[in-house]
Amino acid sequence: MSAVAGNDPDLSVEHRGRVAIVTMLGEKRYNAQRRTFWKALRDVLAQAEADANVAAIVITGEGTKAFSAGGDIIGYKQLTTTDTRRDFIIDCMRTFEAVETCTKPIIAAVNGVAAGGGCELASACDIVLAAPNAKFAVPEANLGLVPGFGVGRLADVVGVGFARYMVLTGEFVDAATALRVGLVQEVVTDGPVLDRAIALAEKIATKGPLAVSVGKAMVNRALDSSYQAAVDAVVMLQGTNDANEGIVAFEERRPPRFTRS
Repeated sequence: MSAVAGNDPDLSVEHRGRVAIVTMLGEKRYNAQRRTFWKALRDVLAQAEADANVAAIVITGEGTKAFSAGGDIIGYKQLTTTDTRRDFIIDCMRTFEAVETCTKPIIAAVNGVAAGGGCELASACDIVLAAPNAKFAVPEANLGLVPGFGVGRLADVVGVGFARYMVLTGEFVDAATALRVGLVQEVVTDGPVLDRAIALAEKIATKGPLAVSVGKAMVNRALDSSYQAAVDAVVMLQGTNDANEGIVAFEERRPPRFTRS
């Protein structure tokens, strides 16, 4: 296994045959996505795109508890101006877009909690496989925020009604429910989800590469993309008193006291 550059990397990459396995690191923090994570993942995807020996990509999380618990909430406090907030959201959205537009198929092997940006990342992948203990949520409303990419994509994936449920309540849904609504394509019960994801990636790797990339592009072209609207909405909310209160309450482990301001 080769770690991405840095003493405390966000990702590691391993190659098994023609499959690149990308693991989000930080098991003790539930593989939370730090500010450096977003460019790191884009760089890894770009390397996979350029590698003729890579036919498919699998993304998973370190350990057995989490795929990723989402963005580093405490790190949001460092976003003190509109410009820094906008740059950060654009950085995130560029990464989700890179997952969708990558010409090589990407499978999410969800091995535990997929919340916030973790859930959004899974929804950007081409195929989502889940372990029985996996659960999904976009809980940003608890912080006075909305899931930028999730608002723009969840309705396409799970339908408008269930997207409203997830965005408005922030509730976790289990793997069986995620399968029922289309967020997950398979719940793996007969072995590790990563093993099944690799096997499926290897099967896809035997198909015509041009047919796979064109098929992915054609399906994604049918999806409505509203990245700019999502950026504007999240940046606006990040500047509110409610968002600040939500982050402080999270840090202090208490219920937030929102004031609608």
